[in-house]
Amino acid sequence: MARDDLAFAFILVGSVAFSALLRQFPAQLRPDAAAIVGAAAVVSACGPQCLHLAVALALAVFALNFAPPQYRERISFAIAFGHLAFVRLLPSPPGGPTNAAMLMLTLRLGAADATSTVELIRYACCYHGLFTGPYYSYAEWQAAMRAPQPLPTRRALWQALLAAVSALAFWRAVAMALPYRLVAASATEGDGLGWVGGVLSRNLPLRLVYFYLSSFQFRWRFYACWLVMELSGLFLGVAHPANVEIRVCELAMSPSALISGWNTSVQSWLKERVYRRLPKATPRSARMLATFAVSAFWHGVHPGYYLMFAGLFVMVGVEQLVRTAWPPHLFDKRDLLSGLLSPCCHLWTMGCFSFY
Repeated sequence: MARDDLAFAFILVGSVAFSALLRQFPAQLRPDAAAIVGAAAVVSACGPQCLHLAVALALAVFALNFAPPQYRERISFAIAFGHLAFVRLLPSPPGGPTNAAMLMLTLRLGAADATSTVELIRYACCYHGLFTGPYYSYAEWQAAMRAPQPLPTRRALWQALLAAVSALAFWRAVAMALPYRLVAASATEGDGLGWVGGVLSRNLPLRLVYFYLSSFQFRWRFYACWLVMELSGLFLGVAHPANVEIRVCELAMSPSALISGWNTSVQSWLKERVYRRLPKATPRSARMLATFAVSAFWHGVHPGYYLMFAGLFVMVGVEQLVRTAWPPHLFDKRDLLSGLLSPCCHLWTMGCFSFY
């Protein structure tokens, strides 16, 4: 197992364990304890690259204390994403845990919700979701620290644990069954070890199955991670610990449905901080394009991200055109035509997402 994988595994398991332990802390100590553990995790997982996160936090503190109140939110947003751009454009940009922490920290700092420097540092450094999500607002963090949700029943916790372990086992089973190395060898060596790739290249149905399963196991890798963090959130007392709706994603019959169930906390942040903050006269299509552009930039600077989110923009646009042109009952009623249309829509949706 690679070093980064070990780091993420330790972070996931450690988050659940410490969330359960934090329940026993007095309310006045919970914010500081959560921040100390988060900062220690960053130093341990990121090493010297943790300085990137320290600079981002220092810039946010500066904005909180010196930016005019009426412009503080915009300035904090610009500083957070500007620093992210600077780090991404370095000759050797950070990856692995450092990049993951940068993503979540940018959302926390860009929201500019904290009321004081101490509270901003506590909120920014809180260990829960710092590397993996979900994102939660300052108000949600404050409630979880000082007035957490009641601890779920033992049965509910066991169900959450079983869901996380099952997703992890399911992902690993599918991932290990796929012949990645042999397919990769076919691309570089031609014959020999690349015989699997040769079979796939001559068999279209088999290639489509491999194409879908590759994306399938990729999605389940995220499901497993988010379900573990949901368990951590239940222990911690977060009001909305879930970050994915697996059934919605895997049974989606439209791009907008799949998007709505995927990484829901970040979707909410983008909707609140980008989509709704644009001028009221901005057309819906322009709002959607701007939101996808910010999401692409937040994910990274590689061209593939922009290709993917441009594709999502086109897919959602096509969906809206179809819904406008076709009779509404085709999407609402359970008649024969709707029954034939539903699997076609599902296959088109999943096929496009698998490609991206």
